[in-house]
Amino acid sequence: MKLGDLRASPMGDVDRVRAGVERGTPTLTVEDVSALAAACDRVSPRYGDYVRLAAFLGMRAGELTALQVGDIDLNLGVVTVRRAFSAGSLQTPKSRRTRQVPVTQTVRTVLEPLLLDRSKSAPVLVGPLSGRLYHSNFRTKVQWSALVSRLGWPDLFFHDLRATAIVLWIRAGVPLSTVRALAGHASLTTTDRYARLARNDLSGAAAQIDSYIDGQQWQHHPR
Repeated sequence: MKLGDLRASPMGDVDRVRAGVERGTPTLTVEDVSALAAACDRVSPRYGDYVRLAAFLGMRAGELTALQVGDIDLNLGVVTVRRAFSAGSLQTPKSRRTRQVPVTQTVRTVLEPLLLDRSKSAPVLVGPLSGRLYHSNFRTKVQWSALVSRLGWPDLFFHDLRATAIVLWIRAGVPLSTVRALAGHASLTTTDRYARLARNDLSGAAAQIDSYIDGQQWQHHPR
């Protein structure tokens, strides 16, 4: 084994939260995702694809690293989430049930070259040395904490890319019951948390726009 490419520890996929700290859930815009993925591309294009798929498929890190070529049907336009990689082995997803996620054109562009001439049992995502992609190695190689701080999101966890996808679905007008199925949430209560987040983000944007318009009005003298 090469230094830095060892198997991940059982806690490798877990983002640490400081004890006693209440944390909101930041989400990225599509432009933000592109910037983050491009930064990871500079380390390895495979890491950039990892970010893109997380942000647009709404899959957890362990689900992405367990994804196999046979789980993707580009003709039907679906990705089937059957398993997750955790604690060094393949397991069932967190929800304990299989789910399907639609393949958008953005996702298709990422997936097509990754599936070309590969066996159905091959992992979709591999590391720079063509072995299994381990999340802990990804974090180390791209220097995740320093990277997201440099890009202006010091509190961003990789898992927030899943939240980004869910909020994008809600903003696109996908019904919450469908979002629940796509995300694999146990109940609509969980999904509604993301709906509130989406609404709060939009409210914040409206407030910024109002503030800007008010400022512009002060620059014009009334007739």
